[in-house]
Amino acid sequence: GSRVPMTMLINAARRPLPVVLDPAPDELLSSWLHRHAAFYGLTEPMLISWLKLESKKLRSLDFRPGLGQIARIVDSFRTDPMDVVAMTHTALPIEVAALVGRGKPIQFCRTCCERHRAADTPGAVLKSWLEAWRVTCPLCGSPLSEIEGPRAGCDTVRNTSPFGDHWDAAKIGEELVNRHLRGEPTPLASFQDLTPKHYA
Repeated sequence: GSRVPMTMLINAARRPLPVVLDPAPDELLSSWLHRHAAFYGLTEPMLISWLKLESKKLRSLDFRPGLGQIARIVDSFRTDPMDVVAMTHTALPIEVAALVGRGKPIQFCRTCCERHRAADTPGAVLKSWLEAWRVTCPLCGSPLSEIEGPRAGCDTVRNTSPFGDHWDAAKIGEELVNRHLRGEPTPLASFQDLTPKHYA
């Protein structure tokens, strides 16, 4: 959609934003905020300063944002606090949080990227794209693709990573983590049996 001039945002002072973009399903909080910055013609530091988030990077909000930060986002974007928290990895238990990337996404879903373009949400980054235990998209079930390396139209981790030779085992490992997150019993003696090195 068309951008709103930065002067309108500045003149709005502490009032809620006049236009609030819908988050994409499974979208990261930092991605949603970045899309607002682009919409209003702001840099990341400018948006952080305007919202008084007291953070150097929006990415840091994806893990455990403070109550004050959540409150300021809720007030400015006229949204529910539970919806804000749902866009973060806050709910993950500590043993699973260790499997979440702290930098740029390591993978993406080609099918969802096409849906984002069709829905006018291009550039949206999903939580699952940083979750290292995933080999398939939790939204559409498609095999994920690696950010780095060959990116032919059909390339997925099934084609470009060691998972290709052990696809069934990789999907079983993914489901073990998903079952753990749902609170279901798993055959693992300890969840520490699944460590980040298995997903490098």
